[in-house]
Amino acid sequence: MSETACVINHHTPLGSFLLNQRRTLKRLRLHSKNMQWELDLNDDDEELVWPHVIELELDVAPIHPTFRFHIAHAFPSVQHHCTSEQQRSWMTHPSNLPFILRLESLSGEWSDMEHALEVGACLRRIIISAESVLTDDIGFKAYLPQNLRGLTLTIAAKQYRLLEGLPGAAPRLKYLYIGIHIEWGSPITVLEISQYIIAIVSRFASLQYLSVDFYRVGQLELTAQSDTFAGITAARMCPSLCSVAISRSGKRELCWRRVFDSQDDRGRFVMVSEEDGEDSKRYYDWPWADKS
Repeated sequence: MSETACVINHHTPLGSFLLNQRRTLKRLRLHSKNMQWELDLNDDDEELVWPHVIELELDVAPIHPTFRFHIAHAFPSVQHHCTSEQQRSWMTHPSNLPFILRLESLSGEWSDMEHALEVGACLRRIIISAESVLTDDIGFKAYLPQNLRGLTLTIAAKQYRLLEGLPGAAPRLKYLYIGIHIEWGSPITVLEISQYIIAIVSRFASLQYLSVDFYRVGQLELTAQSDTFAGITAARMCPSLCSVAISRSGKRELCWRRVFDSQDDRGRFVMVSEEDGEDSKRYYDWPWADKS
């Protein structure tokens, strides 16, 4: 362990802080490879329990084998968990099976979703890390539960036709974010991908939010006109859609929202500010979560 490492135990400032906040803490996010977790989490210790934490992300240094990490007992109310390479091994430990079964939302790699589905987790929200590779022979049904409500994933442009299997694997989706990586010089165009996504979106009966982000796109390939065409067309093809966003590398996001008036009972889409678009994203991403 390096001299700059931050140790989390009963005698360190951060460890003491976490222990003192056991009855009030709702979200715990630790992201540093220099953090060393040295709290022994076991089923017999009632002191090391954070009963109200609903979101947990522990991306810290690998936990030493001498320390038990029975996370199901220590964090009995977690609804969302973000896995990390350092802590991935604990997911398969029998003592932590109840933790996985209680999850409603999981962020991690495709393999994490496969394991969660195999053990019986009823995930309603899935976030696939951008670094997780999507293989060409993937069958979405092995990774996505039928009752899934929210999905975030990133794929390479050359794989966009794999999205064909999404409506069948997760027919009840309400929130869908798709990141598309397009390599420089790729023969695949933004328009080609947009038209394909629109066709896929039309097969969802209850999709309410759609966001598509094109990465590494040349300046001339994506214009406000093409964005508007794709956004409005997607909205018309999917009557349940309430909000659409299209962006390039996370910048210059164009957003639309469905509004209703007395003359059009199906509503019409109007362009809104990026701030309003972000509000829509937060609302539809995880609407049943505790926002307090």
